[in-house]
Amino acid sequence: MKNLAGKIWALPTTFIGLAVAVLPLPFSSKRIRIKIGHNAICFYNHPFLSGSACGLTIGNVILFQHDSDHFMGVDIAEHEKQHTLQAEILGIFYLPAHILCLIWYMLIKKKPLENPLERGPYSNPPRPF
Repeated sequence: MKNLAGKIWALPTTFIGLAVAVLPLPFSSKRIRIKIGHNAICFYNHPFLSGSACGLTIGNVILFQHDSDHFMGVDIAEHEKQHTLQAEILGIFYLPAHILCLIWYMLIKKKPLENPLERGPYSNPPRPF
């Protein structure tokens, strides 16, 4: 397993991700597919995601809205994988950092793509930071 120390450091956040991923499963009419890949446990067709949210990463757990790593020609999985690497670097600080950046850059600055935790994943090629 690549970067075991990072995965251990991200484990508390990954447990939160697993809880978020698994809780709606008994109540969903969608056929959810689970696989290991992209440095994470991936849940496809997840009922929590809709609209423009194609993917969500919490620790080493990725939720995909659709049944594919790609959507409309965009490699969603590669973007979300960068967030798993951020979680392995930031560990228990990943979720608070992401929430604070989201609030600051989306709600206050009105420039969500300037969020430092999104800049790297949206780069070409994608990178953690």
